[in-house]
Amino acid sequence: LDLELLTELINSDINEKNINRFGRFDTLKASVDKVKAKAYFEKLEGGKILPFKVSMRIDKFLQQFIFEQAEDLLETDELITANQTGTSE
Repeated sequence: LDLELLTELINSDINEKNINRFGRFDTLKASVDKVKAKAYFEKLEGGKILPFKVSMRIDKFLQQFIFEQAEDLLETDELITANQTGTSE
């Protein structure tokens, strides 16, 4: 997984409609080690996963992870801004 690209996506202003702008999300998915991902999802789900389903799981997992991280960053930024505003009064 290209950590730099993942971080870039998380820190950008993304949503479901623009996540793949300029092919960024496709590039990130292509950087995933499919063998390791297959092993991870099979362990998580307790059974074999067909190869074509691995790509679907990667897509869903990455989108969920990116949006959750971006949301957490937004909440943290809002908290920091609120604290700064509250302390300056």
